Amino acid sequence: MHAASRLNRPLTQRGFSLIEISIVLIIAGLALGAGLAALGPQIQIRRYAETEKQLQEASDLIVAFAMVNRRLPCPATAASNGRESFCTNATGACGAEAFVPPVGTAGSGRGRCAANPNTGFLPAATLGLGGQRNDGLAVDSWTQPIRYVVPDQQNTTTNNAATALGCAGGASTCRPYTQVDGLRNAYYGPVSTPGSDIFVCATAVAGANCGAVAQRANPAFVVFSFGANRNAAPPAVGADETENTDADRVYAWRERDEAPANAFDDLVVWRTMDQLIARMQGNGVLP
Repeated sequence: MHAASRLNRPLTQRGFSLIEISIVLIIAGLALGAGLAALGPQIQIRRYAETEKQLQEASDLIVAFAMVNRRLPCPATAASNGRESFCTNATGACGAEAFVPPVGTAGSGRGRCAANPNTGFLPAATLGLGGQRNDGLAVDSWTQPIRYVVPDQQNTTTNNAATALGCAGGASTCRPYTQVDGLRNAYYGPVSTPGSDIFVCATAVAGANCGAVAQRANPAFVVFSFGANRNAAPPAVGADETENTDADRVYAWRERDEAPANAFDDLVVWRTMDQLIARMQGNGVLP
């Protein structure tokens, strides 16, 4: 009887109802969504930090290259597989690209870079920088190629003869920043040191320099990233970011700003000519 009564006793345990399970899933979903919302900004902050580190490392490698070669490397192009690229013609049309160190009296020997203003990429293969894509270009944390620009100044002083700078053809034919031994010759040979035609300004500006806008630097070279928005719509690109995508040598840099009216998230790193020469002198490359 006792065993039979146990068998006939109604069960008191039961599972969760569908309503209870639904409530649990909703709560879990809300918690997960809140966690992801908090994680998103942290991921972006990390990407900015990683890209800033990449740009600083690239700048240091460019300076190291200058100390070895006494010139700055030319930018890479889309066709150069991460190598610096030179024009083969000394004047006029650029001609076929040359992917070898400057030689002879051709365009490469005169330091004439093949990349047009603001279209050049960091020559990662030439510098030995890691993080290259299959095409040899180094990319930022948003998988976009890192940009690099050097001055296109031409030496127009009377010292620009064949015997002075090793640049046959007379005046207005050498780019001293990228020509063989150009940094040494440009700094010590001419009557006055050729200035850089690159300007970093506090905001967008019309013209070839910062004008009335505060000037951040007049650098020897610039490396930069377009940041998370890649400077392409959507979303809308502000005037300061547009300044960094046009075909001139004026760049804008300010603190990152997410305001829709004029958002700015570009990362821009540079070295001045004085910094570059000081490093070269400190390491005994220049007297």
